[in-house]
Amino acid sequence: MKAVLSNRIYMAADAKRQKLLDKELTYSIPSYNPMEPPTIIKNMGRISNKLISVPMGRMDLIPEGTEIIDKRTLVPVDFPEFKFDLRDSQAKVYNSIEDNAIVNAFVSWG
Repeated sequence: MKAVLSNRIYMAADAKRQKLLDKELTYSIPSYNPMEPPTIIKNMGRISNKLISVPMGRMDLIPEGTEIIDKRTLVPVDFPEFKFDLRDSQAKVYNSIEDNAIVNAFVSWG
Protein backbone atom coordinates (compact mmCIF):
# COMPACT_ATOMS: atom_id res chain seq x y z
CA MET A 1 0.00 0.00 0.00
CA LYS A 2 1.16 3.56 -0.74
CA ALA A 3 0.35 6.99 0.65
CA VAL A 4 1.18 10.03 -1.47
CA LEU A 5 1.88 13.30 0.36
CA SER A 6 1.18 16.59 -1.41
CA ASN A 7 -1.31 19.22 -0.31
CA ARG A 8 -3.20 16.31 1.33
CA ILE A 9 -2.50 12.65 2.01
CA TYR A 10 -3.83 10.38 -0.75
CA MET A 11 -4.16 6.65 -0.06
CA ALA A 12 -6.24 3.57 -0.76
CA ALA A 13 -8.89 2.53 1.76
CA ASP A 14 -11.54 -0.15 1.68
CA ALA A 15 -15.12 0.64 2.73
CA LYS A 16 -14.52 -0.35 6.38
CA ARG A 17 -11.43 1.88 6.69
CA GLN A 18 -13.23 4.75 4.92
CA LYS A 19 -16.03 4.54 7.48
CA LEU A 20 -13.54 4.65 10.38
CA LEU A 21 -11.60 7.57 8.86
CA ASP A 22 -14.79 9.47 8.04
CA LYS A 23 -15.86 9.18 11.69
CA GLU A 24 -12.39 10.26 12.92
CA LEU A 25 -12.35 13.27 10.56
CA THR A 26 -15.90 14.54 11.14
CA TYR A 27 -16.28 17.39 13.60
CA SER A 28 -19.47 18.82 15.08
CA ILE A 29 -19.37 22.45 16.20
CA PRO A 30 -22.34 23.44 18.36
CA SER A 31 -24.34 26.49 17.37
CA TYR A 32 -24.65 29.44 19.71
CA ASN A 33 -28.36 29.36 19.03
CA PRO A 34 -29.95 26.25 20.58
CA MET A 35 -32.64 26.35 17.87
CA GLU A 36 -30.03 25.80 15.12
CA PRO A 37 -28.29 22.51 14.32
CA PRO A 38 -24.53 22.16 14.84
CA THR A 39 -22.09 22.84 11.99
CA ILE A 40 -20.65 19.58 10.66
CA ILE A 41 -17.18 19.62 9.10
CA LYS A 42 -15.96 16.56 7.19
CA ASN A 43 -12.27 16.38 6.34
CA MET A 44 -12.02 13.04 4.53
CA GLY A 45 -12.41 13.30 0.77
CA ARG A 46 -13.43 10.39 -1.45
CA ILE A 47 -11.63 10.40 -4.78
CA SER A 48 -13.10 7.04 -5.87
CA ASN A 49 -14.49 3.90 -4.24
CA LYS A 50 -11.00 2.91 -3.08
CA LEU A 51 -9.03 6.18 -2.97
CA ILE A 52 -9.37 8.86 -0.29
CA SER A 53 -7.63 12.01 0.87
CA VAL A 54 -7.09 13.26 4.41
CA PRO A 55 -5.48 16.46 5.76
CA MET A 56 -1.66 16.61 5.77
CA GLY A 57 -1.61 17.14 9.51
CA ARG A 58 -3.04 13.64 10.07
CA MET A 59 -0.07 11.50 9.13
CA ASP A 60 -0.99 9.45 12.21
CA LEU A 61 -3.82 7.96 10.10
CA ILE A 62 -1.44 6.34 7.60
CA PRO A 63 -1.37 2.61 8.40
CA GLU A 64 1.93 1.25 9.69
CA GLY A 65 4.04 -0.33 6.97
CA THR A 66 2.62 1.90 4.22
CA GLU A 67 5.11 3.14 1.62
CA ILE A 68 5.16 6.95 1.79
CA ILE A 69 5.80 8.92 -1.39
CA ASP A 70 6.50 12.57 -0.58
CA LYS A 71 5.65 14.85 -3.51
CA ARG A 72 5.66 18.06 -1.47
CA THR A 73 7.93 20.91 -2.48
CA LEU A 74 9.84 21.93 0.61
CA VAL A 75 11.10 25.51 0.65
CA PRO A 76 13.38 26.33 3.60
CA VAL A 77 12.46 29.52 5.45
CA ASP A 78 13.93 31.33 8.42
CA PHE A 79 11.47 31.07 11.27
CA PRO A 80 11.30 34.30 13.31
CA GLU A 81 12.76 34.12 16.79
CA PHE A 82 10.04 33.59 19.36
CA LYS A 83 10.05 36.41 21.92
CA PHE A 84 7.83 34.99 24.65
CA ASP A 85 8.11 32.23 27.23
CA LEU A 86 5.90 29.23 26.57
CA ARG A 87 4.14 27.47 29.40
CA ASP A 88 5.31 23.86 29.96
CA SER A 89 2.26 22.41 28.16
CA GLN A 90 2.85 24.71 25.16
CA ALA A 91 6.60 24.03 25.03
CA LYS A 92 5.99 20.27 25.01
CA VAL A 93 3.81 20.57 21.89
CA TYR A 94 6.04 23.18 20.21
CA ASN A 95 9.15 21.03 20.67
CA SER A 96 7.45 17.84 19.42
CA ILE A 97 6.45 19.18 15.98
CA GLU A 98 8.94 18.17 13.30
CA ASP A 99 7.13 18.86 10.02
CA ASN A 100 3.56 20.13 10.11
CA ALA A 101 0.68 19.40 12.40
CA ILE A 102 -2.77 20.30 13.56
CA VAL A 103 -2.83 21.43 17.18
CA ASN A 104 -6.28 20.81 18.62
CA ALA A 105 -6.41 22.95 21.76
CA PHE A 106 -8.97 24.67 23.94
CA VAL A 107 -9.63 28.38 23.51
CA SER A 108 -6.96 30.48 25.30
CA TRP A 109 -4.53 27.52 25.48
CA GLY A 110 -1.96 29.35 23.50
